[in-house]
Amino acid sequence: MPPEIKPFEMPGRMGPTLWRSDGNDKQIADLDACFGKGVGFISFDSGVTAGTWEEKLVTWNPSHTEAALWITTTFGGTNGTGTRIVVRKFGDDWVVVSLKAELAS
Repeated sequence: MPPEIKPFEMPGRMGPTLWRSDGNDKQIADLDACFGKGVGFISFDSGVTAGTWEEKLVTWNPSHTEAALWITTTFGGTNGTGTRIVVRKFGDDWVVVSLKAELAS
């Protein structure tokens, strides 16, 4: 995890949670060795393949009042889901305006 990111809570999550960071080949190889053995992977992705880690995580509109990302999960190597979430800022509040099941590209 990039040092500038602060940890966040995952209420209801049982068991350990490990971060898989881009660019850390050994960590990626170690975690990928668990794939297909009942381990669950959760990914956050914007669908953007180039740029900073922030651009790869969230897609913003020009005024930064709307953000979109995918949350994907894969369990046991074959069972996966993906959800595209769009949130919009109204005053001081962020509101989910779209929640659609689809897989990230």
